[in-house]
Amino acid sequence: MRKIIFSLVVFLFSIITVATKAQLLTWTPVFGQESSTPFTITMDASKGNQGLFFYTPVADVYVHIAVITNLSTSSADWKYNKFTWATTPAAAAAASLGGNKWSYTITGGLRTFFGITNASESI
Repeated sequence: MRKIIFSLVVFLFSIITVATKAQLLTWTPVFGQESSTPFTITMDASKGNQGLFFYTPVADVYVHIAVITNLSTSSADWKYNKFTWATTPAAAAAASLGGNKWSYTITGGLRTFFGITNASESI
């Protein structure tokens, strides 16, 4: 019986550990809509592959952001890339929150930010 309980505890701990490590990105509001404003994405570098963990200078972090819409052909078919990959325009700068966290805020609604004008296209 103890072996079963121990196995269950180890299994639950594994699930919790995976769930907490997997939370690299969070956003507010949690259930964002196309018209949500502001829409803030927060990245916690202590999660995921930790590629930016203890990264310096903290002001040198930029986003590469786009959307998947109903017209995307797959989950990798990003539409409306806002910034060119590997560029550092001021508008793409993420704000350092300290503690290995950065945020990026979109104002004016997602459709406006990404320039989506096709009324039949949804994010």
